[in-house]
Amino acid sequence: MISDVKDSRQAVALLVDGILDVAKSSEANATGWRGCLIGNTALELGADDKEIVARLKIGVEIFRALFRKAISLPPTASVKRSKREIDQAALQLVANVQGLLVLAKSGLSDADIMSARAAMLATIG
Repeated sequence: MISDVKDSRQAVALLVDGILDVAKSSEANATGWRGCLIGNTALELGADDKEIVARLKIGVEIFRALFRKAISLPPTASVKRSKREIDQAALQLVANVQGLLVLAKSGLSDADIMSARAAMLATIG
């Protein structure tokens, strides 16, 4: 998916859009969005079950690693990011996407979803 792009902003956009596309539900429901497995499981069961906590960490790390890889591509601006900056940005993107999925499931408008997406991409440069 991101292996064919040349810059970090485009790669992050592909990841965010891919996650949103998967979360968009084809089933008839009130908002048109599926719930988020990572977010829902963490909220409902994360504090009570060590095995679930371990699996949630794996899921978060998978997303984080994908964002890290995307951010590590050359930026559109000629700014070199440190490993620490890349890791922080990746974690922030994971948190942003998870929050956006919760808001989308709760009925956030498409315009606001796209506004949040644009704000996420703006942090990449």
